[in-house]
Amino acid sequence: MLNFESQSSFIRIQLLLVTYSSLVRHAYTLMLHFCRILMFVHQRASLMLASAWKLLLFRELWEPYILHKAHNYSEE
Repeated sequence: MLNFESQSSFIRIQLLLVTYSSLVRHAYTLMLHFCRILMFVHQRASLMLASAWKLLLFRELWEPYILHKAHNYSEE
């Protein structure tokens, strides 16, 4: 049989474990929620970056050609 002090400390330990597990569960839920938000932001940023690279590549490849054509057209 446990005495009163050991029962009290045992109950305190149980309460701490329950509180800790509850905090961990809530933290995990929040992390999952924010992970979804972060993944959405990451996807949008990736799409914007890909679009910027395409635009840059288009300008690098086609701008000299377009300027050359415009220059030839203005000479005619």
